Amino acid sequence: MSALMTELVAPESRLFTQLEFRETDTTEDLSWIEGLAVPYGIATNVGWYEEEMVAGVFAKSIREAASSLPLLLFHDGRTFPIGAAESWTERSNGLLGRWRVDTKDELAQQAARKARDGFLPGLSVGFQPIRTERIDRSDQPFLMRRIEARLLEVSLVSTPAYKDATVKLVRSADGAGGGEQRPVARPRAEEWRRTLEQLRSGT
Repeated sequence: MSALMTELVAPESRLFTQLEFRETDTTEDLSWIEGLAVPYGIATNVGWYEEEMVAGVFAKSIREAASSLPLLLFHDGRTFPIGAAESWTERSNGLLGRWRVDTKDELAQQAARKARDGFLPGLSVGFQPIRTERIDRSDQPFLMRRIEARLLEVSLVSTPAYKDATVKLVRSADGAGGGEQRPVARPRAEEWRRTLEQLRSGT
């Protein structure tokens, strides 16, 4: 059974993880972060219900405010953003974003370095639901399928939720046009993901 709802609620946030970082030059200022901000068609438990993002859920938001959506740390809107969205790409598996990092702010650079090195293994979106389909299921928690929502910001975070989301690149200005890309080890990201999965499964 399903019901289509129009919602007027406070902004929400969802976390994304399983990061895969790359770098070009550790001595240069880090200028860009790229990653899959929102996976589509994947249900995840967000407490007392499950949630799924439908393809194009944020299409209107990114069309109207593509270059002004901030990149934050831990959804903290009381401090200056560490960056801003530069472009968005819709793909079959989700919404890919590219964020410009503030190269003159030490906190922004510290956050980018921690992301590059695997100490901030997650992305999270802050959003306001607009249209949601609720699906009641007898043997599982009900599902909230987000059809349309207003994207407010994306944050670097340390706690994962959607395991299929990935950050593809953290790179410097010199690496923007190409150059050799080499993987960065991320043992802590893997360790945190395994620990969280164990806590969720009760094992």
